Amino acid sequence: MRQAHSRFGLRRRPMLEDLLQISPRPLPDQEAFLSAWIAFLRAQSDPDADAWLREAIRLSEGMAGLERLALTEGQKHPRAYLDWFAALEQEGKHAAVLAVARQALDALPADLPIRAAIADRLCAAAAALHDPQTLLRGRWEAFAAKPTLARLLDLWEAAPTGEERMTWMHRAIGQIEATIARVGDGTAVSYPAVSYPAVSYPAVASPWELDDLERPARPGPVLLLHARLLAGDLEAAHRSVTDKPVLGWSSASSDQAVAVSFFLALLSGLSADALPPNLADLWSQSLGTSVGYGAEGTLIRRLERVYAEHLAQGVHSGVLALSPEQQQERLAWCLDVARRRVEAIVGNQHRKSYGKAATLAVACAEVLRARGEPPARL
Repeated sequence: MRQAHSRFGLRRRPMLEDLLQISPRPLPDQEAFLSAWIAFLRAQSDPDADAWLREAIRLSEGMAGLERLALTEGQKHPRAYLDWFAALEQEGKHAAVLAVARQALDALPADLPIRAAIADRLCAAAAALHDPQTLLRGRWEAFAAKPTLARLLDLWEAAPTGEERMTWMHRAIGQIEATIARVGDGTAVSYPAVSYPAVSYPAVASPWELDDLERPARPGPVLLLHARLLAGDLEAAHRSVTDKPVLGWSSASSDQAVAVSFFLALLSGLSADALPPNLADLWSQSLGTSVGYGAEGTLIRRLERVYAEHLAQGVHSGVLALSPEQQQERLAWCLDVARRRVEAIVGNQHRKSYGKAATLAVACAEVLRARGEPPARL
């Protein structure tokens, strides 16, 4: 089976069920083979053996076998929990999924990336049962296991508005900082291709696709900046980008681009849907770039929607309120960064970026006009 996988370059690993379905008649000694196959696979420790063991137990013992494997060997075979969840979900047993997911999260090590997938199943069950408190706990567990932008937005959307939401965002900041301290910020990390299976049941025709359930997330400075901005920690957000280079804003790792665009939007005093055209373009481009190339459009739209809500409520609630002195300081900084960026682009003849320089310069003029200040400050 391993040779077939490598020799033919299959997207998914061959499974025993593929072989069983070839024959129109039951294969001889199938039960005896499954028993011996399971015993053999228990002595292996690689991802292929783990996938084949879970499949063999499902074929031999059904849901009862998956349950027993998860409860007795879940720490060694954590994907067994996901197999069991899938079987329970097919029968509509959301309360059971909720209970088992809680048990799994209590049993598995806190730094295990697959906890995020388990927490996702807990969230799905909580949503089906209309349990917002458990949903919020699940969103936090998923983010803590894999701090990503999508999971940060999940946490924002699940948390109640107001001070409690800000508390969760501050908690997210701490988790990101702790993760970066432990594994690095991911700015120079490349991952090899990893093939792991997703569970498949006879009633659902889904292939054993590639996934990254065991791959740890490596949050970078942009995610940390988003968390700080959404938490209303504007001082830390500003401080983290003041010494960053003014070129390279087209990179998904450029947190300065997001910070400058955010402060310009905030200082304009306008809602996100009323920003003047160049400022709106600058804001949209910086958010889109921060999400990363190849990201789904839905994630970008979610990020835009969350920030629109944050800008609308933040000033009113005081979370994003700046004193007149602070406003002038932030505005002066934005204008200085913009001036240096335009000079660097033009001075180094980065002709492909002349349009970006023009958009930034005019966006600054639009902010000054919205504030009733003379454009001569540019």
